[in-house]
Amino acid sequence: MSEQGKLLGYYDYWVNGVTLSHWRLLQRIPSSQPAGLQDEVRDHSIVGAQFSLTNYDAAAEVALAVDPAKLKTIYQILLHGSQATGDTCEFSDVDVLVVIDDSHIFTDADHRLAMSGLQTLLKSMFLFDPLMHHGFMFMLRSTFTHYDEAFLPVETLRRAKILFGPRMINVRTEPTPETNRKTRLKAAAASLNRRLHRGDLEKDDYACKSVLSGLLLMPSLLLESINVFRYKRESFSIAPREFAALDWSAIRHAEDLRLRWKRPATVGLQHLIAKVMHPHAIIRLSHLQPPKANVTSLFRNDSDAFKKSCKEFLDCIAGL
Repeated sequence: MSEQGKLLGYYDYWVNGVTLSHWRLLQRIPSSQPAGLQDEVRDHSIVGAQFSLTNYDAAAEVALAVDPAKLKTIYQILLHGSQATGDTCEFSDVDVLVVIDDSHIFTDADHRLAMSGLQTLLKSMFLFDPLMHHGFMFMLRSTFTHYDEAFLPVETLRRAKILFGPRMINVRTEPTPETNRKTRLKAAAASLNRRLHRGDLEKDDYACKSVLSGLLLMPSLLLESINVFRYKRESFSIAPREFAALDWSAIRHAEDLRLRWKRPATVGLQHLIAKVMHPHAIIRLSHLQPPKANVTSLFRNDSDAFKKSCKEFLDCIAGL
């Protein structure tokens, strides 16, 4: 693995905590960083698109305060998606991109302090929505010099809000290989088909939200497969025009379910866990005691018809 990959993996492992063992949820921060991590400075000079973002309103619905004193190794933290644009409903979770500064060499203590600050931010996100199926997205500052829009469209970056760091974005894009784009699309469709087959849609609210989120990403992935990168909300009107032969009823139904979704309240035990354990323990509790209010209310009569239309839609994508 490259040094860049090690740095991203190090932060993803300890901050997002998805693959942490149960006892490491108690440890929270690593005792030391891997040997040889970030032993060179990356070039971050850029010639490309440039735009300025606005700061996130601290009085907004989701409290997302950060402590700048802890974030020496972090270049920027961006809030993107519906929470940044204000196009929210109770289905909306919190999408955050953390840009790690690889233009300087930092100490072990600097990295551990940054992880502590990021985990505090992640905790506030998970307490806002304990059904979130993802944590932070991580990238390196130097990646802006050869940016792949399959990671996050530039149009999405343009609509982001700043949580921390400079407001200016400088980015130079590079084309994504066509085979990679189509492979990603078909892999996502196959994964969704497997989850529908095993009953995740009606299993509980956590599993159901993950499936619906995957379905709602398909318009963007279809456009990406033909080298069109747009803000996710715009993809719902553009993709049906570009892929007019597909039956879009499943996606329209998923959009309706998104608007009818009710965000569950965070339980007291999750607040208690958040004080003493890694933030991902909040999500682990959602796995152990998942609510079912949305599954019960949304799929009383038509889950079979919806699943059938979803499978037909995904099968058509597999045949593209």
